Amino acid sequence: MAPVLHLAVAPAQPASIPTLFRSDEVRTIIEHPPVTRHEGFNILTYERAEIVEGDRIVIDAWRKRLELYKDATFVALGTFAELLGWPRDTAAFTRNPKINSLALIEFTYDFFKTYAAVLDHVEPLPVSLRCQLGIEGAHAYERRLWMAPYALNTYGNEMPHQRYEAPSDTVTRELDIEALVDRPHIQPGEIAYGLIEQVYNWFGLDSDMIPYASAANREIDPASF
Repeated sequence: MAPVLHLAVAPAQPASIPTLFRSDEVRTIIEHPPVTRHEGFNILTYERAEIVEGDRIVIDAWRKRLELYKDATFVALGTFAELLGWPRDTAAFTRNPKINSLALIEFTYDFFKTYAAVLDHVEPLPVSLRCQLGIEGAHAYERRLWMAPYALNTYGNEMPHQRYEAPSDTVTRELDIEALVDRPHIQPGEIAYGLIEQVYNWFGLDSDMIPYASAANREIDPASF
C-alpha cells in the first residue's frame, strides 16, 4: 500500500460520547475542526460526517479519513502523496518520497487539538487516554519513505547531508496521558511532541532536529507553523 499516516486516541477505561447521535454538537466539531491554520496541513475535509454501523461517524474524503466512535475513540488517516509529502504530486512523490515535516507535525497537532474539543462531550472525565501515531507502507516504492532534519526552507532540510530512511515498512508509537476535568482537558502540543519525537528517532533523527517545537518545554509550538 502507498504510505499512509494514522493517528488514534482512545480511552483506556470505559467511556462514551452519549450525544454523538443525538445532536449536531460533536458532528460539527469533526466537520469543522478547530484548526490552527485554515489553509494549513490539517484534518479539515469540507465533507459531511455519516453514521456508520450505529457505532461511529465517518468522513471519508480525498487524502483523509476521520472516524469518531461512540466509545470516544478518534482515528484519522492521511496520505503522504498529495498531503503529507513533498513534492505533493503523486508521480513526483513516488520517485522521491520525502516527508513534509511541517505537514506531519501540523496534521498531528490539529488532530489532538480537535480531540481536546471532543472531550467536552466525553463521559466520564478524568480518564486515561492512549495516543498513537503510525506509518504504513513506508517501503511501498522503490525508494523508501524518508525525512530530513529541521524546518522547511532551511539548508539542513533542503540539502540534508543524508537521507534518513524508514528502517521498516510500518511503525507504531504510543503515549499514555490523562484527560482532566478542567479545561484544557489535554495539551495537544505536548502529546504531538511526544509522538513526533518517537517517530523522528525511529527514522534516525535526533530529538533536537524536530522543527516547529520548543525542545525546552517538549511541546509543539503552533505559532511557528
